[in-house]
Amino acid sequence: MPVTHNLPQLEPSKEIQWTSCYSGHKCARLLLPLDYDVPDGPTTAIALRLIPAADEHKRKGAIFINPGGPGGSGTYFVGLDGQNISRIVGDSFDILGFDPRGVGASTPVASCFETNSRRALWQLQDDQRLL
Repeated sequence: MPVTHNLPQLEPSKEIQWTSCYSGHKCARLLLPLDYDVPDGPTTAIALRLIPAADEHKRKGAIFINPGGPGGSGTYFVGLDGQNISRIVGDSFDILGFDPRGVGASTPVASCFETNSRRALWQLQDDQRLL
């Protein structure tokens, strides 16, 4: 199963429209206001990734995971550790992750860098930054 920030190119919608993706997962992009104080203003498309409960007949609901951050991608986390979480909690729960506004596969993307090369240079210092 691929672990990626790149979810399939899905049309965002105001209602969740799950589409099969990867190996047995479901993906969607939910269109929401960028600012809830301006509901008719600019929007954001939030990326969602779900591992459906293996036992649909005993399905109890969804476990919503958030890897934290700032900048943590929930869709990536589901791809990376979702199956392990499912084994721990049992096969009657969906495992659901999302990418917050500006993160991962959600759009628009927040960026502190003018170019991809500047971002790459910054990431080279990963273990060298002062805290």
